[in-house]
Amino acid sequence: MLGLLLLLQEVENLFSGEACPKFISCEFAHNNSWYVTFDTEEDAQKAYCYLREEVRTFHGVPIMVCMTVRFMQINFVFEYQRIE
Repeated sequence: MLGLLLLLQEVENLFSGEACPKFISCEFAHNNSWYVTFDTEEDAQKAYCYLREEVRTFHGVPIMVCMTVRFMQINFVFEYQRIE
């Protein structure tokens, strides 16, 4: 459980840059996927651009993104493949 909490903090830190909009929530989905929810589609698009242009990788692996709309909130699915 402590490992998941530490990983959650690392994922949240990816979105902490000044150019990145604030997210509403961040939750573990499954495997290496996380749901990050933003207030608007525009905020989700800005966060995507921020990750693509500024962050690029997580634990040395390129970040993959899938965006969906759910109940008027924007979910940002963050996924990475851990290389062991």
